[in-house]
Amino acid sequence: MDHMMTTVTTSTSTRLLRLREVLHRIGVGRTTLYRWVRLGQFPRPRSLTPNGSTVAWMEAEVEAWITSKPATSGGTSWGTFASDAPQAA
Repeated sequence: MDHMMTTVTTSTSTRLLRLREVLHRIGVGRTTLYRWVRLGQFPRPRSLTPNGSTVAWMEAEVEAWITSKPATSGGTSWGTFASDAPQAA
């Protein structure tokens, strides 16, 4: 019997990520990111200014979203975000 110990690290990070970092981490463009936010498929950003012109995302929420996505086996799985799937001509 294998008695390997698994260590689980719980993130309690309150670090804020700006747009450029979020885009880098999730690997999509700005338009796709904001579409996912609008559709409720990605965490909403937090406003850093009274008028909402500067926003940031909670690192823990972005990491949780990334972790929740299933791994693919070499291809792209379009099932989660059907609106981003290639359209038939």
